[in-house]
Amino acid sequence: MGAITIPLFAEYDAVNGGVVAVNLPDGAKYAVFNEQRQLIVNDIAIVGIPFEQEPGEAQLHVHLESDDVEEIPILIKAGKYPEQHITIENEDLVTPPPETLERIRNESARMRE
Repeated sequence: MGAITIPLFAEYDAVNGGVVAVNLPDGAKYAVFNEQRQLIVNDIAIVGIPFEQEPGEAQLHVHLESDDVEEIPILIKAGKYPEQHITIENEDLVTPPPETLERIRNESARMRE
């Protein structure tokens, strides 16, 4: 099994926390990004970029019917996301007291039965 690399520049740009659609070469069986198989629709890999993904070049590994692996570079850019904050006045709703936590655990266990 050999690896085919497309060097020079990344053909696809994405942001961490986003999604990028990558056209796959003929004969693609499946595609892997960060050791995770990606969704393929009509010979296009829908690649989810984790929010924690460091900016820089990353590789989509496309496994071909010939048992070769083609690496398609994706340039990951830092996503800029607005912060959202919530204020909850009742602290018990954020950190339940021990007796409420016990009730939550008991109810959760009953729901799993």
